Amino acid sequence: MGSRAMAHCVPSTMPSSSLVKLLYFLGNQPLFKLVVAGGQEPRVLEFEGAEGVSEIYEYRIEVACADDEYEDLLDREACLTIEGLVEARFVHGYIHSVEYMGRAGAYTRLLLRLVPRLWCLQNRRGSRIFQGMTTPEIVQAVLREHGISAPRVRAVLHQTYAPRDYCVQYRETDLAFVSRLLEEDGIFYYFEHREREHVLVLCDANSVCPAMPGGPLLPYREDSGFINSGEHVGTFCMREAMRPGRATLRDFYFPRPDERMEVSEQVDVKAEWEIYDYPGEYRDPGRGGPDFGATIVKTRLAELQAGRREYNGRTDCARLAPGHWLELADHPTAHHNGEFLLLRVLHRGSQPQVLDEQAFGQFSYHNEFHCIPRRTVYRPPRVTPRPVVQGFQSATVVGPEGEEIHTDAQGRVIVQFHWDRRDGFDERSSCWIRVSHPWAGPGYGMVFLPRIGHEVLVGFLEGDPDRPIVVGRVYDGSNPFPYDLPDHKTRSTIKTESSPGGGGYNEIRFEDLRGAEEIFIHGQKDMNSVIENCETRRVGASRNTTIGTVDSTLVGIKQTVTIAQPSQPPPTIPPTGTEMSDRKYRLTTGQATLTLDGPDITLEAEGTIRLIARGTIELVSTAADLKAEGATTVALTAKGGDLTIRGGPNVKINM
Repeated sequence: MGSRAMAHCVPSTMPSSSLVKLLYFLGNQPLFKLVVAGGQEPRVLEFEGAEGVSEIYEYRIEVACADDEYEDLLDREACLTIEGLVEARFVHGYIHSVEYMGRAGAYTRLLLRLVPRLWCLQNRRGSRIFQGMTTPEIVQAVLREHGISAPRVRAVLHQTYAPRDYCVQYRETDLAFVSRLLEEDGIFYYFEHREREHVLVLCDANSVCPAMPGGPLLPYREDSGFINSGEHVGTFCMREAMRPGRATLRDFYFPRPDERMEVSEQVDVKAEWEIYDYPGEYRDPGRGGPDFGATIVKTRLAELQAGRREYNGRTDCARLAPGHWLELADHPTAHHNGEFLLLRVLHRGSQPQVLDEQAFGQFSYHNEFHCIPRRTVYRPPRVTPRPVVQGFQSATVVGPEGEEIHTDAQGRVIVQFHWDRRDGFDERSSCWIRVSHPWAGPGYGMVFLPRIGHEVLVGFLEGDPDRPIVVGRVYDGSNPFPYDLPDHKTRSTIKTESSPGGGGYNEIRFEDLRGAEEIFIHGQKDMNSVIENCETRRVGASRNTTIGTVDSTLVGIKQTVTIAQPSQPPPTIPPTGTEMSDRKYRLTTGQATLTLDGPDITLEAEGTIRLIARGTIELVSTAADLKAEGATTVALTAKGGDLTIRGGPNVKINM
């Protein structure tokens, strides 16, 4: 019968004294009995049962039954009883398979497999998210879904466990998921059996493991081929192996990127053999606490050291059960005596005499066990693989009803994965997930937050489904492109939408169609531009500006406008332009200039200055000086009217 191999020393081929005594007390009654819910009691021919700490036990029981007794056995509760001198051993479970083995005279031979209800967890596989729950809380929530709740499960935990902010069961069976979480937190489990039930016990310390039923003490009596008196251990061998003596973990926590996140723990032996791992799966190195690096690294080292010294033995005592401890006495090697925690037991029993035609067949029972010293801190090995997300996944950004943008101080968002059957599409759909940006520096970079309803691409650090990060965004049927494609395939744009409510947008658009190239800028409301030093613009052709109300310009020192065609060499006549500075304005064509300088106005022309008014021209001044230098004629003409010149008491005209 297939099971996990168990090392042992010298096998015994003779029935032990305990079985001889049982036969004496029981007469012709069978030593092994199977009672199935509903009343069936098929005859047990032989069995092999493998049990282990943090393992699903399985008993393969070959039975003989009448033709009318083997119907409807599947998924029925059953109890295998192994009689003993001190007390009977019960193995309770469910029959998960029935295999027809042929006929044995008047009987039908069947092979039944007896397993715990926990076995059912491997028959359901899925993906879902747990948030804000501790490992024991998550495990018990999953167990309840399979009908395993108190008193069928009991947690005997000394440590406290921090809530997991975000924990994903990703394409795993419920059994693999539960086993993985327990292994990560150093919690192991075992079973307690009674005649009508079995209890799953979660445990995190050897000290709370009970002694085996009926008392822990067993003497050592070496198997020598002679019948010994009473239950005993016939062989007991030790195996000691070198193990790494140092465990080191490192992690990174983005709110405190400069903090040293490395923790280490070591023992005195082989500390140079180091197991180093990243990420350590903690946020604070700390000195204690369930989610601090110091506690986690101690758990990892205890896991590595648990198998440093192991013992294998063989006994005829059926009371041995994983998760319980026994006390060995009378071993000739003194340090082999003491208390040991049982990690694995392989039971084998046979009683062919239950068939009438084999009434004189030889019966047998023994078990092989694997244990460690009880004082050794035990942590289960991390054997259940963590699921790995291959590549990216698509998800939808979600948030509270009525909001369009939902984020926190770190710019994180919440998403709804398409595989998440909860379909909440709200702020509880996932944890806060960091968002990748094209550029991210201390106080600078590019920020474009995904909004509720957007489809994003999510990557996973180390492929870990518990560590998502948004790495991209894609358009879909609900979120079409800003411009129809392929009609506008040469158009690139950065276009936003006003929030809340929409209806407006800001945009920078690039049109690359040859002959129609364009940069388009649209602001829904205001535009503010700040240039700390110089700004240079060059327009190759025309520029048109339309201002709806007010145009205000403040120039600190000087403003000039020049109107001229570029030329080489520079033109001999200065170009047309304007020049403004504090309290001074100058307008020139190159040959005529108007200058306003503080209180003074200067009008200068290389040619003619004309003042033409359809009405009145009035020059008022405290003093007037009109000069015509180099001229031969000064004319004042009043057509069709009088020319009047008024002065003070005298008006002088030199003729």
